Amino acid sequence: MEYRSSNGGMHIGKDFVAGVENSHGVELTGGSTGGVVQPVGDDANISITLRGKGSGGVVIGSTTQTVTIAGGTGFKGFQTSTFTAEFGAISSGQHTIVSLSTAFGSFADGDLVNVYGTVTPAEAVMGGFRIATDASTRLNISVFNPGSTATSTGRVVGRIVWADLT
Repeated sequence: MEYRSSNGGMHIGKDFVAGVENSHGVELTGGSTGGVVQPVGDDANISITLRGKGSGGVVIGSTTQTVTIAGGTGFKGFQTSTFTAEFGAISSGQHTIVSLSTAFGSFADGDLVNVYGTVTPAEAVMGGFRIATDASTRLNISVFNPGSTATSTGRVVGRIVWADLT
């Protein structure tokens, strides 16, 4: 490897192990498939913890990079957005479809999506949802009225959470 730090930092040609005076340490290793950070010590099983200082967070990757956990499906992070949508009156035993546009989020076909929320009036309930290919109605939510009387106009207020798998 011919990479050199632009700020003149220390360059070590072999693996680097820190914390050797403790019961456990950490090793920085280079490899043909990328760098590896792993715990080291005499024990057969050692955990590793990533944490920020104080109230600082932990960031793994960026929005342009895919993150893979334990060889599973790679993803680019979790996203969330809230929504409010109105719908017309629903007769007893009937349902309606509430269509939401892409303006509230950027999920795409293939992403893992979860939708939850509350519906008013109380006799109406939110059913399933379907991701549409048409960008102008990206998400369709089914609302059902199991009540015995027709409901007035209502609204759905909720949150969408998705894992960006694309």
